[in-house]
Amino acid sequence: MRHLFAIILSSCEVTYPHKLWLDNLNSICEDILYKKQKKINNFDYILDDEIKQRALQEIENILQSNNKSLKMFPEFNFIYSNDYVNSEDIYDIDTQRKKFEDNVVTLTNEQNQVFEHIVKEVNNDSIESKMFFIDGFGGSGKTYFYETVLPALRSQGEQAIAVASSGIASLLLDGGRTAHYRFKIPLKCNKETTCDIKLNSKLANLIKNTKLFIWDEAPMADKYVYETVDRSFRDIMKQVNSDLEKIPFGGKIMVFGGDFRQILPIVKHGNRSSIVSQCINRSFLWQYMKKYKFTINKRLQMDESNRKDEKIEFSKYILRVGEGKEKNYPEIGNDMIKLPNDICVPLTNTADLINKVY
Repeated sequence: MRHLFAIILSSCEVTYPHKLWLDNLNSICEDILYKKQKKINNFDYILDDEIKQRALQEIENILQSNNKSLKMFPEFNFIYSNDYVNSEDIYDIDTQRKKFEDNVVTLTNEQNQVFEHIVKEVNNDSIESKMFFIDGFGGSGKTYFYETVLPALRSQGEQAIAVASSGIASLLLDGGRTAHYRFKIPLKCNKETTCDIKLNSKLANLIKNTKLFIWDEAPMADKYVYETVDRSFRDIMKQVNSDLEKIPFGGKIMVFGGDFRQILPIVKHGNRSSIVSQCINRSFLWQYMKKYKFTINKRLQMDESNRKDEKIEFSKYILRVGEGKEKNYPEIGNDMIKLPNDICVPLTNTADLINKVY
C-alpha cells in the first residue's frame, strides 16, 4: 500500500493527495500499528502521529529512490526523522524471540561459551574494551551463531547491527549491510582517516544507541579499515562520556569473525609479507580482543545425505590445504600440491568441463 501510494504521488497528477492519504490511512499504516501494539504488548494502542510519521518515512524513502520527495507535498507535515534508527527498529519482537529460542538450544558447547560471554558483556555497563574475535573455518557455524546473538538482543528491544566485509557475506545476516556502506568508510584508509560520519548525524545517533555490532569476514579487510572505524566510534562516544574516547570502539561491544585460511586483504603489487602485515591481527586493536575458535563442523553435523563421508573427507582436505599441512611437490614448483582424483575432470575440450559442472 505504501509503495503504491508513493508511485501514485510520483507518477500521477493527484488533485488532492492529502485527501487520498486520509481516506486510506488505516490500510497504509495497519502493519506498522500492529507491530507497535505487539512490541508494547498493548492492543488498545491506536493510530497516532508516531505511526503516521513512520509510514511517511517509508513513503519518503521510496520517493527519494525516484528523485522525488514529500517536500513537494507540504500538507503532509512530514517530520524528517532518524531513518537509520527506524531501519534497525522494525524487527518483530515475537518473531525474534522465537528465532532465538529455536537456535540457542542447538548451539555447540563452543558456541554456547562465547554466547554467554557476550551476554555478560551486554549486561556489563563498565567502561572497558568489549571486543571478541571468532576464528572458524567454513561450516563451523559462525553465521548460525550470529543469527542467535542478533535475535537475542532484538527480542529484548535492543539494537544490534550486523555488517560484513563483502556483499555476499552481508546477505546471509538478518539486516546485514557491508561495513563500508553502514559506517561510511573511505575507500582508501590509512593511520589518520576517519569515517564520513558527522557527530550529530542520524548515523552517529544510531551508533550511540546500538548495543552490539557483528562484523563478519573480518580477515578480508585491511587493518586500517578497523582503525578508521575505531577512531570514528571514539569521537562519537566521547560525546556520551569523555572516558570512552580512550576505549577501543568507544566501548561498544564488537564481535568480529572470519577465517584466516580464506581471502586476506588485497595489497596492490604486494608480496606475502606485505599482505600479512595488513591483516587485522597485525593491528594494535588485536591485543584487546578476546579470541575464540570454532572447531566443530556444524554444517556436516546437520548433513543427512548419503555423501556425508565424502564431504567430511573433502572438508579435512580443505583444512589441510588452508593450514599448509597438505603434502607439497617441490619438484613441480614452490608450494605446489596435488588435487585428489575425484575432484579432477579429464578434459579433451572445454565442453567436457561445462557438461561436468552444469
